Amino acid sequence: MTANSDLLAQVGTSEVLESLLDPEVSGEGSTLPALERLGRAGLLDVGTGGSDGLVAQFEVLSTLAEQSLSIAFSAWAHRMVAEYVSVGRSSSFGSGLGRRLSTGELIGSTAMAPALRAQLGLGSVGLTARRDAEGLVVDGAVAWASNLYPGRVVIVAAVELDNGEHAVVALTPEIGGVTIAPPRPLLALDATRSSSIVVTDAHVPFDQVLSWDLPGFLTKVRPVFLFLQTAFCLGLAAGSIGESTRIELAGPIEVLEGDLTRVKKDHERIRQEAIDTVEDANVSIAWLIGLRLEAATLAQRAVAIETRIAGGRGYLAESGVSRRYREAAFLPIQSPTESQLRWELSCFE
Repeated sequence: MTANSDLLAQVGTSEVLESLLDPEVSGEGSTLPALERLGRAGLLDVGTGGSDGLVAQFEVLSTLAEQSLSIAFSAWAHRMVAEYVSVGRSSSFGSGLGRRLSTGELIGSTAMAPALRAQLGLGSVGLTARRDAEGLVVDGAVAWASNLYPGRVVIVAAVELDNGEHAVVALTPEIGGVTIAPPRPLLALDATRSSSIVVTDAHVPFDQVLSWDLPGFLTKVRPVFLFLQTAFCLGLAAGSIGESTRIELAGPIEVLEGDLTRVKKDHERIRQEAIDTVEDANVSIAWLIGLRLEAATLAQRAVAIETRIAGGRGYLAESGVSRRYREAAFLPIQSPTESQLRWELSCFE
């Protein structure tokens, strides 16, 4: 793989990345302005549809998560929709949609969690579809999705056809019949515009069917899915490590120095292992699952150490420590959940 070296050089020092404050801090209350700025800077769809540049996108998401998991998570969800479109059935629709996603004109929402569970025999995809002369008519509901900005969101989800097979469709703003529920207050990532959707008689033209082969589609996209999730887990860990390192470990908290050192070393190792997978054509899905689990666990360890080093000031609700603590609590329940990933990994043993 030959990554975009110019872009890699920008990551971590780019004015765009460094200026994006968490919506809780900036008062914007939404990740949309950040996504728009990332789109203008060309940082929303790096490496889409292939390994070239994928490490750069990894670095973008990791750097964002150091400052705001809300922004990093929204950017990841958007980036995955760009990936789905790029690997889907080639069409003028896909090319045009990809361009609009790359600039942030449209915002991507990945609603593929039910499909991932269904492939493991853990439920249904939630949406059904029947054919008519011009496309598919879709009904059903998705319990959880993010980036649900009315009038601008592209929702990619799996549907079950009336013959029992599955397809992947893109629900664009022009399609009627999609109702977005009002967001409910969350413990963290409140700015990601996360909620549920109900789909009623939504007509999806045939050229907006990204794939008629759900298992094959998931096989293509899941390595990138897990790789980029690993990026924002490691970024959250790096944020806590960086803040912990700025505090002088003197007096009683000196006993935490060894814990912090071990977390630093584990972060460096997992990060390098993740980047190495991009060039490894033989990397298994089991390895990527294990890496994703380890990165999330590391983030929780790093935040736990930061809370101990920061002490009482970290207990303030508006502190960065408190925000990262709440963000880390999201990782075990984010889809695929920790229990789902551990269960799946056990099937490979």
